[in-house]
Amino acid sequence: MLKILLAALFLGLTLNASDPWINIILYHRVLPKPEAAYDVAVEDFEKQMEYLKESYDVISMSDAVDYIRQVKPLVNNAVVITFDDGDVSIYNNAFPILKKYRFPFAVFIYTNIVKEGPHAMKWTHMKNLLDYGAEIGSHSVSHGYLHKRLKEESEEQYLARLRHELVDSKNLLESSLGVPVRYFAYPYGRYNETVKEEACKAGYEAILTVRGYENFPGDDLMRLNRRVVQRSTTPDSFIKTFTVQQRKSLKDGDKDF
Repeated sequence: MLKILLAALFLGLTLNASDPWINIILYHRVLPKPEAAYDVAVEDFEKQMEYLKESYDVISMSDAVDYIRQVKPLVNNAVVITFDDGDVSIYNNAFPILKKYRFPFAVFIYTNIVKEGPHAMKWTHMKNLLDYGAEIGSHSVSHGYLHKRLKEESEEQYLARLRHELVDSKNLLESSLGVPVRYFAYPYGRYNETVKEEACKAGYEAILTVRGYENFPGDDLMRLNRRVVQRSTTPDSFIKTFTVQQRKSLKDGDKDF
């Protein structure tokens, strides 16, 4: 931990204190030995959570939405921890560490994963996360690309597919878990105006992308920014995630990834 803090001082990075931000960070799998590019080692995850505990306010997704809506003023820079997909490593490896630091967090589930075997979280896992205070959001039914029509798919068929992915995933999560599902994470972070409009109609209050920027009060809740943490994330680059502002204004950062 001392090495991480010294690295921050060495980098000489400063914050713009006049513009407090919310950084939403995204994980996928937390494993003893990372296998894919988007995995994070358990040891690294522990060090990252320790750094956050010592350095920032870690807030829930619901609190972040209230700040961005400007329901209450954002005074300090804050971080939201999220996970996508629903791999069981979130429950087995990340959850004990998050409990240790008493961090809130949100998990975005694509509902087909529940049927995919031992690597996937089951409904009992999700209920235990909810009992702790975590939030569950939708990540669609199938984790397919929503931002473009399939080959030979008509406009009517495309809209029907979108509504299935957006509405049926929400309904299944709500009926299985007994809680409202208020948030959605675009699969692969990709969307278009049609997806955005249909997500609003489905009743989602906020939607997350993977655009690598921070969020400010007054931002568009239907395309919130997130930064991906993965195997290649070094201690220095993790620190820079929170100490280098990537946007100069609310209008900057309209490009989608």
